[in-house]
Amino acid sequence: MLTPDFIAYIIGPYRASTIAGVRRNIEAAREIAELLWRNNIPTLCPHLNTVLMDGIAPDRVFLDGDLVLLSRCNVAVVLPTAELSTGSMSEVEFARAHHIPIVLVHNNESPVLLVQQVKSFMAPVASKENEEHLISRKDTRIAELEAENKRLRAALSEVQDVYSTFQHMDAALSKTQWETGGTFERDMLVKFWATIKAAALAAKE
Repeated sequence: MLTPDFIAYIIGPYRASTIAGVRRNIEAAREIAELLWRNNIPTLCPHLNTVLMDGIAPDRVFLDGDLVLLSRCNVAVVLPTAELSTGSMSEVEFARAHHIPIVLVHNNESPVLLVQQVKSFMAPVASKENEEHLISRKDTRIAELEAENKRLRAALSEVQDVYSTFQHMDAALSKTQWETGGTFERDMLVKFWATIKAAALAAKE
């Protein structure tokens, strides 16, 4: 299972004095990228990202662009040959300056150990995302409860207003019920207001 928002970045030389040297550099980076991908680690391999694009732009465009890509990544995986490349060492310094964790690849190192080292930086990312998700859910629930509380308060206010009106009407009815209308009309009016009063009391509770 992939960890969302986690990317490993391969640092190693690309340029060389011969085409064969460039191919060796690309292959060395590709092998590490394949290892990480096989172990469910999303990996950005800049060597393959711009392969066969030599000459379409000045080298500085590629070097600066790689730093932009590196800034979006969570860990830098540094090949043993990186120290032979000024561009690679610039990336290493960039990673250190921006607090991006660095994992060094050693010759004849166990692939399992390398994968474990890289994955050790995945847990904090996953934990942070889970924490942010829980906070988001909590904020949403609080907003829902506040909206419900507001609605209930408004409903209660309306019930209180209605009940207050009925109280005044009930007092007026008690005063005039024996002074108005015939016996049938008077009894119907009393029953009508008694029913409304009971409904208002039930709603208030």
